[in-house]
Amino acid sequence: MIRAAIITLSDKGAAGERVDESGRLIREILAGADVTVSHAEILPDEKDLIVDALTRLAGSGAIDLIITGHP
Repeated sequence: MIRAAIITLSDKGAAGERVDESGRLIREILAGADVTVSHAEILPDEKDLIVDALTRLAGSGAIDLIITGHP
């Protein structure tokens, strides 16, 4: 089983002003491909936050695949 993380990049989504439809759609697609989503988060479009999240997840040993989405 592949363990995945989904990171949605959206200023409005991170502020709670928009529903994360892209993350939901990615989760649905992955469910049909024998992939378990073990982490999901919404981040604002800020380079430092994105780099930190990708570095943390990639180095965790708990994630095999990281997918980013933008609404």
